[in-house]
Amino acid sequence: MKAYMIERDIPGVGAMTGDELCGAAATSCKALAQLAPKVQWQHSYVTGDKTFCIYLADDESAIHEHARLSGFPATKVTPIAGQIDPTTGDPGPTLDPATTQDDPRLWLRFSQLPARDPLLTLTFTAPSGRSSVRPVLLTDRTPLAAVRLPDELGRAAGRYAVRIEADGLEPQVLDLELVEPEPVA
Repeated sequence: MKAYMIERDIPGVGAMTGDELCGAAATSCKALAQLAPKVQWQHSYVTGDKTFCIYLADDESAIHEHARLSGFPATKVTPIAGQIDPTTGDPGPTLDPATTQDDPRLWLRFSQLPARDPLLTLTFTAPSGRSSVRPVLLTDRTPLAAVRLPDELGRAAGRYAVRIEADGLEPQVLDLELVEPEPVA
């Protein structure tokens, strides 16, 4: 799947109540259910008269079909070529096998990425056995990700398994040890 940013012109969306936004999300999810697994909604940013939505989709036509079914316009659809954030400027280690409960990040760096699909799927499994799946988008210009442990897994100290999958890469399973932070003297 490819990542897309969808700009939607929706006058007054920024003034909608929580209940109205809930209803809009439910309408979108109903359309998504009809299109699964061709398109997935990641999240949206709401401004005064627009939303900016991040979606994963097989292709742009799936985005437009979702717009048709949901009734929400896809004013502009832009393929996402990459992602940067403050961690892009700090490469960190190839893999940080230990992290603390205060800073539960996993640094991943890849020397080779699949040519056609830089979307990784990370499956985190906590010591309790609970799992959570996270997509991570990388490009050959930014082959680094600082991935936080999913909040729904909690912050219990212990060994976490992280399975990394992507088209063109052999699946890998990494162990990550979450440790108690050291007391500050």
